[in-house]
Amino acid sequence: MAAIVSPSDSPRPSGAGARERAHLPRRPGRTPGLTTLLVLGMSLARRGILPVASIGICISTAIALSLVTGLLAARGPQSPAHDVPLLASSALAWGGGFLLA
Repeated sequence: MAAIVSPSDSPRPSGAGARERAHLPRRPGRTPGLTTLLVLGMSLARRGILPVASIGICISTAIALSLVTGLLAARGPQSPAHDVPLLASSALAWGGGFLLA
């Protein structure tokens, strides 16, 4: 059942065409929530070959760099394992992220 909004309840519009819009009733209902928009975006993001390839590249990059981190950490305290996050972020951004964009 739709609620009727009186003119005193609605804010006064300003600008060109305000008088024409002032008498129109508001549509009752909710705006889509964050969860609804997130689910819609996730369902649309996986359609086609490029998003699937991009997700695959991101997963393989993350697994490979996890292995590299483990191998570098096993070398000892002087290994450059602290540089792996910088390498990983660049690889993910330019690899799968750029392909998806």
